[in-house]
Amino acid sequence: MKCTHTQRWTAITLLLALCGVCVEAATAQDRRVPPRVGELWSGNEVAAEPYRRPYLEGMRALGWVDGQTMRSIVRYDDGDPSRFSALAAELIALGIDVLVVTDRALPGARNATTRIPIVCLDMYDPIAEGVTSNLARPKGNVTGVSWQSIETAAKRLELAKQLLPGLRRVALLTDAGEPGAVIEANALSATAASAGVKLRIFAVRLPEELPAVFATLKSDRPEVLIVSTNSFTTINFEAIVRFVSGSKLPAISEAAEFARAGFLLTYGPDVSDTYRRGAIQVDRILRGMKPGDVPFEQPTKFELVVNLRTAKALGLKVPELIMVRATEVIR
Repeated sequence: MKCTHTQRWTAITLLLALCGVCVEAATAQDRRVPPRVGELWSGNEVAAEPYRRPYLEGMRALGWVDGQTMRSIVRYDDGDPSRFSALAAELIALGIDVLVVTDRALPGARNATTRIPIVCLDMYDPIAEGVTSNLARPKGNVTGVSWQSIETAAKRLELAKQLLPGLRRVALLTDAGEPGAVIEANALSATAASAGVKLRIFAVRLPEELPAVFATLKSDRPEVLIVSTNSFTTINFEAIVRFVSGSKLPAISEAAEFARAGFLLTYGPDVSDTYRRGAIQVDRILRGMKPGDVPFEQPTKFELVVNLRTAKALGLKVPELIMVRATEVIR
């Protein structure tokens, strides 16, 4: 028996109503399930804590609390960056909504997915690293924070020349396995050449290489040692600080924690502020934006930390030109 016109419309109306109920129920269910945020960090929990903490503080300030409004799933490479691809694949298999990574972990994360949004918290320079051609319109599934490391590396060399006006020989300790660190080293080499400074680069991959590097630095006695702030130097922070303290070499780095531990001075982005900016990126992704619509953030706060105790031990006088610009002075 054929349905009448009225019966057909009644059936269609009921079907649409049922579909609406199903969609609403599914949406409500999605809202009840906290999003999953995967995290990839270099080193172990202890080494990553000074950097992960401000990121988590930024997330909490935006309403994302682990175990309540979101779920964090964290993995560390334990000093073996070759694990990052497998760790990223493991997180993706767990159904994460966004993947938060460090610059060292980014290649592995990109190998693992072109679909899941990736937020990199500490890129040296996204354009120089070939991740995007435009900071305002990220390419692919990656956005994050650019630390402007190429520009600040040049500034650290300038500060070294202000400390020692006749500066001619500088050494750089950096990570041979981190693409951004290699780009930074090449840029610093070009800057040094134009400034008439001879730069010797010590690019290392493994902690076992450090004793030989330290021995060479002791015999070469560069006038200044610049230590790049990257995954390798952060993981081996204590060993590097011990060497610098014992060798009486004027040492400069990017992250303020190096100056607080005994380096002569540091200049670079405010670490806490910059990782909180990374949290803003993650928040935007979790609220529905696509990576291509989330511009790369750039630091707005920079720290110049001077350790006068170290300067005194080295017999150096820090010029007033540096002191008046210092954001923190350790006396």
